[in-house]
Amino acid sequence: MSLALDSTSIWNKDEDNLPQINVLMLVDSKSGLPLFYRTYDGNVPDVQVVRRVIADNSRLGIQNVVLVSDRGYSGTKNINDCLRNKVGFLFNMKCGISGSLTQELIDEERVNLQDLNQMDWFTQLFQVTKKISWIREPNPVTGQRSTKKTQETAELYWHIYFDRQIAENARQGMFERIIRIREKMAAGKSLDENEQTLLEEVFVKHEKDSTV
Repeated sequence: MSLALDSTSIWNKDEDNLPQINVLMLVDSKSGLPLFYRTYDGNVPDVQVVRRVIADNSRLGIQNVVLVSDRGYSGTKNINDCLRNKVGFLFNMKCGISGSLTQELIDEERVNLQDLNQMDWFTQLFQVTKKISWIREPNPVTGQRSTKKTQETAELYWHIYFDRQIAENARQGMFERIIRIREKMAAGKSLDENEQTLLEEVFVKHEKDSTV
């Protein structure tokens, strides 16, 4: 059974001084019917609630579960918890983080992600699947270092997708931001923090005449 995992924040529309709460729900991916829900404090990040969901599911007694969620719930600890409790999962992993495994795998496959042989012609997306060996500590003990003798290896599959249209939209958006920065600088206007960061990352400043 595939269960979609997501949560939402409940805000007070009248702006009364009341605490914010989050509502988390498990939904059958086929029928769309909710099977379980719980509330938790509004200051608890999504990534920290997966362990609770696994414990709740154990009490519910639902068998052969596959959790499907967005990247707000992805993380090394959550992957390890799912493996430890024999819960299947399909997580949307965060990318764009330098040094992360996901970003390293994407960088390795950049050429293949533009190869027409890797395109799914139904979705018109380039896609690559990589099998990796995931090393984890099956029974972690606080204060105890993990060693090869105590570690276990699991096979995981990373599915990487590339949408040319999304990439082109992002590229066009970048060009438009660059144009606005040049126009503001030419008019002698100050840049905001985000524009200043982009200026330092993208532009080359010529020290002789201070032109960009």
